[in-house]
Amino acid sequence: MATTVAAFQASDYKELEALAHESPDTGMAHFTAEHLVPPDEADTELGLDTQLFVARVDGALAGAADVSYAHIWYEGELRPAAMFGSLMVHPRYRRRGVASALASHRVEAARQRFGPDVILLANIQEGNIGAQRTAAKWRTAESRPFITATAPMRPAPAPTGAYTVRAATFADVDEIADGLKAFYQGANFYRRQSPETLRAWVASPLPSPPRSYLVATDTRGRIAAGLGITHLYRYLAHRLVDMPLWMRALNVVFREIPEGGVLREADLRIVHWEDGVAAAHQLWQAVRGGMVGNANTLLFSYDPQGPLAPLAARLGLKSGVRLRAAVRADRPPGPDHPLAPWVL
Repeated sequence: MATTVAAFQASDYKELEALAHESPDTGMAHFTAEHLVPPDEADTELGLDTQLFVARVDGALAGAADVSYAHIWYEGELRPAAMFGSLMVHPRYRRRGVASALASHRVEAARQRFGPDVILLANIQEGNIGAQRTAAKWRTAESRPFITATAPMRPAPAPTGAYTVRAATFADVDEIADGLKAFYQGANFYRRQSPETLRAWVASPLPSPPRSYLVATDTRGRIAAGLGITHLYRYLAHRLVDMPLWMRALNVVFREIPEGGVLREADLRIVHWEDGVAAAHQLWQAVRGGMVGNANTLLFSYDPQGPLAPLAARLGLKSGVRLRAAVRADRPPGPDHPLAPWVL
């Protein structure tokens, strides 16, 4: 049985779609991914520096994996890093070395990009034994847990409050960058945002921007909070295959998984606030009230001990997926540094 790994090509797309449909993840809650556009096109529009690889066994597409690149803050230093994203192996080919071949290829690709000192990361859902087993071959440490919470959209008018909610403009990017730098000071995995990178969140040449940024301003016009939205629902949907009974019981009460089990997600990122969480809370309410197009679910990732924890508490988020980041670095993530989860 010959296994080969190569970069994704457009001609692989139909086989990749079939692989995603037939290969739900193996975490506590099982989802399959449904690509609405080819993943390489989605990555380009979303501004991601990502490589996608496919594995073939005797010519048949048996698995796929991706890796994204960025510079992150880690233990007080700005470092090059590679985040290993999804890794799928068709059930027919599991336990045949396909996952190991893909994992090794990603490690080598990251080292070719950034050198031997590149920090390697992979977010792994608790209960995903297969991913944990694969990561054990390269990781040297793991982070403390963080949460990715989901919340259903609430089709209602945006609430009123003490702040004015509006789209950010080019004139705001310097103030936003300064606010983010102060807010995430010392947080591991934070991807630095500069005025230049924030311009991609403020304006896009595309008719339906893949990303957007909102701010809440006070009566003096000062930015009191900001919130980035990645419009994932335009590129990808997740279909629920199975989840434990206790999660189903919680969902009856909180309805975090929509009826039909298909998640069309908007991901909230690079959130910050200045003097208190109230402005960020008003932003959340505005977004949840219908400011993100056809999404039916909001995603929000946070460290329960990190800078975003007060907002999670204010929102009353009751549940979510617990993850840890597998890490390969010259030193482990220290307990005194909060996390700013790098999610893809």
